[in-house]
Amino acid sequence: MLVPLVYAIARCTKTPLMRVGIPMAAGLYVAHGLLLPHPAPTLAMTTYHADVGMAMFYGLIVAISMAILSGPVFTHLAMKYFPELSHTGTDEQPIAPPTAHTEGKREPSFALSMFTILLPPLLMMTRTLLGHAIAPENPLAQLINAVGDRIVSLLVAVLFSLYALGVRSGYRYAVVAENSR
Repeated sequence: MLVPLVYAIARCTKTPLMRVGIPMAAGLYVAHGLLLPHPAPTLAMTTYHADVGMAMFYGLIVAISMAILSGPVFTHLAMKYFPELSHTGTDEQPIAPPTAHTEGKREPSFALSMFTILLPPLLMMTRTLLGHAIAPENPLAQLINAVGDRIVSLLVAVLFSLYALGVRSGYRYAVVAENSR
C-alpha cells in the first residue's frame, strides 16, 4: 500500500527508489513488530500480562534503534555496495493536479496528521504515567484509566480522525460517513 507513496516521493525529490523505499519499509516493519497496538506486540503484552504503557516505552527504545539501523544505515550500505540501485526508476511525468473532488478542501497540517496518528499511544502512555500518581478513587483517575485502555484509545483516535481529517478539512458529515464504511 505504500508503493505509490514511495514512487511519488521519489519522483518529487528526484531520489532513487531504494533510498526512499528501504527506510519506509524498515519503519513499517519496526512499527508493526515492536509498537502497540499492532497485533504481535499486543499478543505478547497480553500473554505476559504486561503494562501497556511500559511495553510501549520499552518498544520505543528498541524500535528507534532498530529503525535507525535498518533504515538509513542499511540504505547507505546498500547504495554503496550495490550502485545499480541508485537509478530513480520513475518516469518524469508530473503529479496530477488536484481534481474537482478536492478543490476547495483544506489539507490537514502535518502537525494535525501526526497528532492523529500518535493519539492512541499518547493516551495509553498517559494512563501508565498518571495511573499511579492519582488516587484510584478519583474520577480523573477513572477517566484516564478508561480512555487509556487500548481499545478505547483506538476508538477515540478514529472518532478524532473523522473530525480532524474529514469534517475539519471541508468534507460534509455525509461524505465522511460514506467514505468511512
